Amino acid sequence: MSVVQTTAEHPEVRLVRSRSSVFRKLLHQPRAWVFGGIAVILIFVAIFAPVLAPLNPDKIYPNGLSSIGAPLPPGTRGFVLGTDDLGRDILSRLIWGTRISMIVGIGATVVTLVLGLIIGISAGYFGGTIDTCFMRIADMFLAFPFILFVVFVATIFKPSLTVIILAIGVLGWAPISRIARSRTLDLRNSLFVEAAVTQGLSHTRIIWKHIFPNVVSTILAYGMLQVGTNIMFESALSYLGAGPPPPTPDWGAMVAEGQGAMATAPWLFFLPGVCIMVAVVSFNLFGDSWLKATETTR
Repeated sequence: MSVVQTTAEHPEVRLVRSRSSVFRKLLHQPRAWVFGGIAVILIFVAIFAPVLAPLNPDKIYPNGLSSIGAPLPPGTRGFVLGTDDLGRDILSRLIWGTRISMIVGIGATVVTLVLGLIIGISAGYFGGTIDTCFMRIADMFLAFPFILFVVFVATIFKPSLTVIILAIGVLGWAPISRIARSRTLDLRNSLFVEAAVTQGLSHTRIIWKHIFPNVVSTILAYGMLQVGTNIMFESALSYLGAGPPPPTPDWGAMVAEGQGAMATAPWLFFLPGVCIMVAVVSFNLFGDSWLKATETTR
């Protein structure tokens, strides 16, 4: 009994070991190093986009078009990755597009994780009517055609980064809440939580000190997967015309603008498409590595 009480009184000892085990396993996965590094580079580019972009992404340059008014190909002097059909620098627009994608991808994920954690932990810990109500609401959200509903919300309100972040974040909490609930149900019947209950600790303290730290590691792994998914959703919204308004440099909008010139200027379509693919794959594979490391330390 004394061992259980010690664990309940000092949960941080148990949790630090678990977290350090997760990081050790990540350090021994080359895939985590590679794709985690790419994700960090993308975040770095997003933060320092004003410094890294060689030119103004929205400016139409008089020398940005050929003598017949066609976009310049990659490698043209002064325009490393060429220009678009208006004479704007592609490299600068891709760099600033990274900022848009990271803001929406990470911002929407934060909203999703906060809502999912609160609802999932509450449902799993208290059970009963609270659990039933929350999970039925989650079922309703899971039944909605997600991308169509986000497009609907984004088009009702004036398109902006805030609207897109809230639309994607608020509508995406249901899967996270189910994962948090499942993990909370496992922890609710564990010895160290039962010991905390017998000691008379409040529900708030038990959730904050014992449930939340054990759930958050797994949820953060799913959060990394969610970042990639949200980047893809944001690009899809922009492609469909429901993203940030022009002339905001955005990968999805650049793909839409370039698809009509695939035969004559394929880089307009190909380059932003590669950026979307790299970002989504990097966050997804790093999140998958993190998730596997988390599951093997339980």
